[in-house]
Amino acid sequence: MKFKNIEKFKEIFQSVQNATILISHIGNWELFCQWAPLYIPKLNVVILYTPIKNKILNSILLQYRQRFGAILVSTKSTLDLFRIQKTKNVCINLFAIDQNPGDPYHQHWLKFFEQEVPVISGAEKFAKSQKQKAYFLYVTQSDTYELELIEIPYDSTINYDLTQRQFQILEKNILENSSLWLLSHNRFKYLKKES
Repeated sequence: MKFKNIEKFKEIFQSVQNATILISHIGNWELFCQWAPLYIPKLNVVILYTPIKNKILNSILLQYRQRFGAILVSTKSTLDLFRIQKTKNVCINLFAIDQNPGDPYHQHWLKFFEQEVPVISGAEKFAKSQKQKAYFLYVTQSDTYELELIEIPYDSTINYDLTQRQFQILEKNILENSSLWLLSHNRFKYLKKES
């Protein structure tokens, strides 16, 4: 695994401002989540995750994912995410954006590969509420995984502007390396109900 522009993380650290990093299941997203504290030790790597119902398996995965210093925060205790922003030095907050939302018919829907799909917009809500810059982690593969951090300028006055932009970049990333995208999340599982 190598970074094309690791200096972007240095810029985030030097800005003394927390940032939102949008990641997807292209390649092995676990690699970046776990290894990021080794590559960018000055930043606190905070990962939002959904707990697994099996408590023993959840505990094992937490230990595995946090072994190099990442901080995992459950989606069920998002107040901890806000607390960490205030109590730690500069944080990058990682949100996986390409999963199906838990309650699809009460979510925002948008076009993704010419299909209307429900999307998780929590990363946008969080970034806006904390006035954070947002970045997309673009993943390609040649001999190794190559990671590039791309800033996504967004208009905080327009609802779902960041969400729309992140899915456009995600679509481009998938088209470039479609064999790397984890399809098990079944992004096309739900159909939009007629009103």
